[in-house]
Amino acid sequence: MSQGPVVVVGLGGLGAPIAMVLAKSSLPAIRLVDGDTVERSNLHRQVLFSEADVHASKAHVVARAMRDLGYAGKLEVVEAFFVPERALEFAQDASMLVEGVDNLPTKFLVADVAARLDVPVVHSAALRWEGTVLAKPARGACYRCLFEDIPHGADAPNCAGEGVAGPLVGLVGAWAADRVLALRDGALDDTELSRFDGWAASVRQTRVARRAGCSLCRDAGSAFPIDRSRYAAPSTYCVR
Repeated sequence: MSQGPVVVVGLGGLGAPIAMVLAKSSLPAIRLVDGDTVERSNLHRQVLFSEADVHASKAHVVARAMRDLGYAGKLEVVEAFFVPERALEFAQDASMLVEGVDNLPTKFLVADVAARLDVPVVHSAALRWEGTVLAKPARGACYRCLFEDIPHGADAPNCAGEGVAGPLVGLVGAWAADRVLALRDGALDDTELSRFDGWAASVRQTRVARRAGCSLCRDAGSAFPIDRSRYAAPSTYCVR
């Protein structure tokens, strides 16, 4: 793996525990990307924020917390949303991407950028009492192998409407960070999908194979376009 930064996209309920674990790692460089600010409604599940941080930049608060936790590597702060027009810029020279965002367009965008850059990526998600982590080596099965494309029509469930259990996001975020370190150490040869059921206290892991006909795997690194027309409207790019 190159010495470029691990790029963390989204610094909320999942991104905060991801940052906490990575702060204790020996990663040489980390880039934090989030344009959102702390809201009072975040505090029950976004563990790096306090009442004093309300209205402050999430990226800057997380960076300060990581330094307080002892992170000694190079730390970059990008106070902006990961949008199609700037995604490749924000991910330039990355050695890996990891995301904890709460909307599907950005998850697909992170997957597409990782494929263009030919670097590993870790996706994490949590809703109600269920969570998932997809850890993909550079040449493994991708997010589009599983989900193909952004669903259109009816709105997909999200944590704003469906809710999410606070303890679950801590578990899922910490496991996502663990998978970042496993990929760094070359411990994963195939894409791994981990499913967490917080209500049943169970975990199930599956190795994922590439899907025949996946457009991202077919076009990765060259022809796959990164432009807004492929994704959803600007309002869907909030990260909480």
